[in-house]
Amino acid sequence: MGDIAVCKAVGKNDKETYPANPDLPWSGGPAFPGHSAFPTPQDLCETPIDREGQPIGNPLRARAVPNIQPAWDCGARTGACRTNEGQIVLTNGRQPAGRKGAPEAPGKLDTDAEPLAMMVGEGLRLQVVNAATSRYFRLRLTDQNGTDLPLYRVGGEGGLLNRVRLEGGLQQGLETKFGFGEIVLAPSDRSDFVLVVPTARAGDVLTLWSEDYSRTGRGFANLPSVPVLHIRVTGRLARDERFKIRRGQALLVDPRVDQRTETLRGLPKQKLLNPAKLAAPRPGSGKWVMRFTQSPGPSIDNVRGAFDGGNPGGFMALPHIASSRFARVGDLLSLKVTNSTFAHHPFHLHGFSFQPIRMMQGEETLYRYRYREFVDTVDIHPGHSLVYRVRLDDRTLADGTSLGGAIGRWVFHCHIFSHAGLGKISELVVLPKDSDELTWDPAVLQNGICRAPRQPDDWKLAGTSDYDDSGAADVLWRKNASSADKVWRVKDFTRDDHSYSQAR
Repeated sequence: MGDIAVCKAVGKNDKETYPANPDLPWSGGPAFPGHSAFPTPQDLCETPIDREGQPIGNPLRARAVPNIQPAWDCGARTGACRTNEGQIVLTNGRQPAGRKGAPEAPGKLDTDAEPLAMMVGEGLRLQVVNAATSRYFRLRLTDQNGTDLPLYRVGGEGGLLNRVRLEGGLQQGLETKFGFGEIVLAPSDRSDFVLVVPTARAGDVLTLWSEDYSRTGRGFANLPSVPVLHIRVTGRLARDERFKIRRGQALLVDPRVDQRTETLRGLPKQKLLNPAKLAAPRPGSGKWVMRFTQSPGPSIDNVRGAFDGGNPGGFMALPHIASSRFARVGDLLSLKVTNSTFAHHPFHLHGFSFQPIRMMQGEETLYRYRYREFVDTVDIHPGHSLVYRVRLDDRTLADGTSLGGAIGRWVFHCHIFSHAGLGKISELVVLPKDSDELTWDPAVLQNGICRAPRQPDDWKLAGTSDYDDSGAADVLWRKNASSADKVWRVKDFTRDDHSYSQAR
């Protein structure tokens, strides 16, 4: 699921993303107030920017899709940073047909609708990913009469859950701000959930809606409720054929499967490294608490990060920053992310799935994650903190054999696209167990991607050479200083070819 803005002819672009309309359904109140904040479709299409956030100069033609990602220095340069939800919500790349009324009082379906045919008693498993850059999808299923039907969560970013759960409402002490049995997906979130067609008449239509979610510093984002999927009832299954699912039902812990997800709770843990005490001291922090901050601008620990290219040596040659964290391959870390701003921010870590432990507000634990799940993203409410555990398991390199794939610089950031691009981003640097340096040399980088595999045991980097006259340098390793020794090389690291061969 995603959203998009599409340009109209010059002079015809909308001056508001959504005009105020009391007849539009809106979860924030009885009358939809509209969405007119900068940038509007007129701003995006008639004073457009390129992918780096720089002004293009000429307006876009009709049917063009504008860029929204602002430049890193946009606030200082223009006073405003462009990003916005798109006007059109997409499901599998298509705009779903509309429906009159509202989720609690559905009306007539548009004539171009193509509902999915299902029978009473059938179950449907949906795998949904939020591919939008800033929009939150709050999914709510209602039947022909506007009655809410539960969405049973069965999986997500780390595969199936041990047991079925229902989300939303008041969960322990955490007010989720969405209804019990609904699903909320922040940008990049993934969810597997199941819906069941209850008692209904043939011809009835169930609709899965996306509603506004109170996640900005001002509350709701002012987005109308829109359909994302329609289901038409075509008949009914016999009672003994009907699909059954319930909250708490065993999935992976069913004795017929017995593949329950492991837990990282209670295992011995290591601390982050102090970068000032490494063999080659470098910028960074050894604190286990990382904070989403808003001064000076979008930031982590009040440090604005920038890890996009622009450096001749590529990403690996970029300097570390004061919010960088350091650890070693194999470490199991307990870390905390605090949202010190007034808006929601989805925390995302590259390279390693992590296990949520608890959600806190100040020093109070509001919610303990009593289920086992590995995730890549967790939405953090304003003033709340997520405590999680992550194990920095090693993995092979592209050759499928050599270990060392965990070593590197792994960014963590807010997954609202513009927030990360504007500075709410930092890095977790994973070092080898027995070294304070990465196992590759920045000199072997190409286009910002490190193509050098792990150094063979007891061999040392001998440099690079265009061994086969291919026009691309090969990475050379030498057993010792003797020129008579054979040299191992990696063929053409500009391609995904990491195999070793002997060069005489």
